[in-house]
Amino acid sequence: MGGKVLSAVTILVVLHGMRPAAAQSIQEWLGLRWQLCRMEVDGTGLKTLDKTPGRRCGSPRWSPDGQFIAYDVMGDGDGYGDARIVVIRADGSESVEIGKGAVPAWSPDGRLIVCQSNSEEGTVVMNPDGSGRESVFYEGSGLQFTPRGDQLFSVSNRTGGGGGIWLFDLGTGKKQQISPGPYAPFHGFGVSADGLRICFGSGIYPFGDGKGSVGLATIEPATMRASVRWLVESGIGYHASWAPDGKRIAFAWRPTASDLTQIYVLDVESGEPPTMLPGLDTTRHHVNPDWSPDGKTIVFSFSSP
Repeated sequence: MGGKVLSAVTILVVLHGMRPAAAQSIQEWLGLRWQLCRMEVDGTGLKTLDKTPGRRCGSPRWSPDGQFIAYDVMGDGDGYGDARIVVIRADGSESVEIGKGAVPAWSPDGRLIVCQSNSEEGTVVMNPDGSGRESVFYEGSGLQFTPRGDQLFSVSNRTGGGGGIWLFDLGTGKKQQISPGPYAPFHGFGVSADGLRICFGSGIYPFGDGKGSVGLATIEPATMRASVRWLVESGIGYHASWAPDGKRIAFAWRPTASDLTQIYVLDVESGEPPTMLPGLDTTRHHVNPDWSPDGKTIVFSFSSP
């Protein structure tokens, strides 16, 4: 990493279940087309950014300066090992593929992108133009830089003691388990600006059994261990993002097995139920929300014919 010192960043966690009842199975994802779009938080200004025929767009992340969006793409017949990372301007112009990988995330200063690659490369860090590509380790998924910038949060969907949330130090290679579960985490996570709160959705339990769907993990700095309280106790939660105000989250949620997945907004301290993001086409799935750094816009993927 060359001893880079990086500034603060907001990161958030979403967790996904391992059972077939979980909201979006691999088969469901691969069976649909997914376009990339953005919309103002008030439901206005819907704009499609990537509607390339036959392409599946997922896991978008804003750059810290709000000028670019990194996301992953797959074509018809592709598996997850064939995914590529694309960087596009926030207005939808100048789209560039920068190399193999999935679930990208930016460093706090916007100079690096981390992503999952294939089994040979593992976790990759590279420049936003795809140069300087380097494998850093071979474990975990859905990685995000911490506010320090020299560490990565990661999730593992192993059940039992090997699952949950992990912290990796890029300088020393050491890893520490922050929370072991009892959920199996899914990619699409981040942490609050102070690095001490992780908001997540949990899909390890099927619909309606009262075990919890969206939670808030608070990390104790002295021990770097997390305690959890549930914000939503039904359905299945997904990829989510903190608003810059640190009070609200946007997350993809499927309340019941018969519902399509939609994007909801929730104030984590109010105790009020989540509300659906206005302006969505409720005949389609909407997933993978990420809140812009200025708090005005959310980028996401939506299903198309």
